[in-house]
Parts: sequence; C-alpha cells; structure tokens
Amino acid sequence: MKSIEINDLLSYHFYGNLKVKDGVKVFVDGVAAEKDNAYEYTLKCVKDDKVYDLTSYGKESDFYIENENSILFCGNRKNIEKSTSLYRLALNGGEAKEIARFDKPGMNVLGYLNENTLVLMTKEKLVEEESDYEVFDEIPFYMNGQGITNKHRTHLYTYNLDTKELVCVTEGTFDVSNAKIHDGALYYTGQNWTRKQALYENLYKYDGSVSTVVDAKERSVQSFDFVDGKLVLIASTHEKYGLNENPKFFDQDFNLIADWQECVGNSVGTDCALVAGNATLVNKDALYFVSTIYDHNNLYKLENGNIELVFEWPGTIQSFAFEDDTLYFIGADVASLQQLYKVVDGKAVQLSDFNKMEDTYVANPVEVNFGENLTGWVLLPKDYDGTKKYPAILDIHGGPKTVYGKVFYHEMQVWASKGYFVFFCNIHGSDGRGNEF
Repeated sequence: MKSIEINDLLSYHFYGNLKVKDGVKVFVDGVAAEKDNAYEYTLKCVKDDKVYDLTSYGKESDFYIENENSILFCGNRKNIEKSTSLYRLALNGGEAKEIARFDKPGMNVLGYLNENTLVLMTKEKLVEEESDYEVFDEIPFYMNGQGITNKHRTHLYTYNLDTKELVCVTEGTFDVSNAKIHDGALYYTGQNWTRKQALYENLYKYDGSVSTVVDAKERSVQSFDFVDGKLVLIASTHEKYGLNENPKFFDQDFNLIADWQECVGNSVGTDCALVAGNATLVNKDALYFVSTIYDHNNLYKLENGNIELVFEWPGTIQSFAFEDDTLYFIGADVASLQQLYKVVDGKAVQLSDFNKMEDTYVANPVEVNFGENLTGWVLLPKDYDGTKKYPAILDIHGGPKTVYGKVFYHEMQVWASKGYFVFFCNIHGSDGRGNEF
C-alpha cells in the first residue's frame, strides 16, 4: 500500500463555488501549478448527474449563470498585462467569446444590475510601485488565503453593455467585504479606512447613488440576505462574549429574528480546501445556512423565525445549492477529499469520482473522549503494529476559533504515512460548541 507524500498535495483537485440556476449547475475546479507557483482554475458543469469540463484555460475562478443557455466569466486568456476580459460561453458548445475588455486586472462578474448593466468586483492596489520590497503601514497587512493586503482595496464597478461605460461605485480607500444584487439595486458592506481597519462595517445601497441602509455602530455584520423581500442580517452584538461571539439573525433595525449560539459557516480546518464556497443561500423564501457543529457541518433552514435542521453531514460542506427541492453540495466526507454530492431521501449520493486514492494508506481518525467532555482523535501510523512503539506528533490548531474535524488533512496524513501517531483535538475556544465553550 502506497504512502501519502508531501508532493501529493500538488496533484489534488479542490472544488467549490457551486451555483445552480435555470437547470444549469456549474462549479470551479482548482489545482496547484507548481512551475508557476500559482493555481489553475477551470469550470465544470453537471448534466444528468454527470460532471463535464466547460473550460480548460486554467484561469476561470468565478462565473455568473445568465440563463439556461450561457454563462459569463472573467479572465485574461490573451495574457495582456493589467487587463481583464469578460467572456460569454454558450452551454451548447463552442468557444467562449470576448464581449468586453477592461484595463484592470482580476475582475469578477457578480451579475446583472438591470437589463443591460453588469456589476463587477476587483481587488486593486492603491499605490503601484516597482520595487523588490513591500511597505507594511496598515493593519491588517496580510490575510490567510489572500497574501499581502496592505494598500489593497476591493472595489465595485458597473458596466453598461450598450454604452460600454465602466463606472466605479466604490473608490479610493473604501474596501468592500460583501456584495449582492437585489431587486435592481446593489447592496454591499464595507468601510472607508486608512492605517487600521475598523471592526464594524455599514450596509450600503447603490441604485445610481449611494445611501446607507444599516448603520452597524458597534455591531459586526457577517453577511446579509433578502428573504421574501425583507433584509436579514447575520450579525454579532458582542454584548456577552466579545469579539468572537457567534452571530444571530436580525432584521434591518437589529430586532432579533432568531437566536443562534453556533457559528454560521464552515470553520472545520483542512489544508485541502481552496475554492471559495457559500455559507448561506435563499431558496423559496427560506434562508439556508451551514453551521459547524462539534467537528462537522450541518445545513439548517431559517423560516418564519424558526430554525430547523435540514441535513446532517459528518464532514464539511464547502458549497451548496438547490435545484427545485433537491440539494447539491461540494464537501468532504470522513478521511476523504472533496466530492460532488446530491441528497436523495436525506442521504448523500456521490456524483463525482475525484482524487482517487486506490492502494493508498489513508489513516481513519480514531475518536478519544477525555477531560471535561472534550473530544480528540488519533491517526495510527502506516503498518501499525500494536506491539511496537512509535513517535508521536501533537497537532494544535490556532485561531482559536476554528475546529479540527474528521476530514482528510494532508499534513497529518503525511506524518501518519511516515510512521507517526498523530494526535489532535478541539481545545476550549474552538468553534462548534456554542458561545459558552
């Protein structure tokens, strides 16, 4: 049986950003490109519960489903410096066609603001300097998954397909965190900051001019959605537990809709997740959301002020979407890498066959309960013999607001293949056990 090696990480494919609309199901595939010290991204679609390739250029990490016939995505297939092109791809075959080009790198399309106007988003550097060093004069200056963020801001633009006019909605030192289109208007959270980023962001509306919808004051708005035409805020007041308090559900005036003591989102740690996903989704006048419970993700539904469990899963839910009443999701099962699933009669049916590991030793986590109702796990070394002694590694997660789960963790699996016991657990302060924990 083969061992898991360090370089295996370069061959794993990671998935996310699943979207479903008008019968079209599309998601993103990401894989390391070692020679470029970068990642390659392609788009895949699902037809008749089978997965097919849509693109092959390796540069498409986001997209928008126009209708049952086409999708839009941004890229730079001609490798023009500091440039982004907008493409339309027909889903019945053929090459993607360039319909616009912008003198700005890294743009992504969010969707239509109205019949002929698109919304785009990009991260821009405020000061372009040719140098072999970076100046850090802002807090934060670096973020996990993003790299250096000093003097970088996320901006929103509108683009008129008829007049070809590109208009900047946010500019300068304003930084956008979250943006959604609803009922012909653009809503977004963000802040205008220099030197030090504030903890609280307002919610704004753009419909030709900018207005403030929600003044957050000393409350953190994690995300927002529109349910049955009404604004729902997922926010923390910090009143009892401080900065890392789990959010609750509020209306526009911060009246409580539903109490929730757990997190909203997937906080299960792994080194085998790359592509962005979604923590919430509105479907048929209900708000669905992922939450981390102990060591795994469940899917819940908020409807008429009540929260109910929709689907329980022993691993992670990276991204999810509905086609009518059928749930599709990308996630990882116990001791496994990510796959595409469909839920039938309450059970997950695997539709993909990614990242095959035949004849490879994958250590299954052995659960250990100890202390004050605490849980940990042990990975046994490859070719384990109970009569022998082995070296051991205790792997402690940071955060502390994250959790270890039972999904595949490449770093730990390499150690187990090299002959180590691997111990890991969720200490006090970890997610998934409510605010008090």
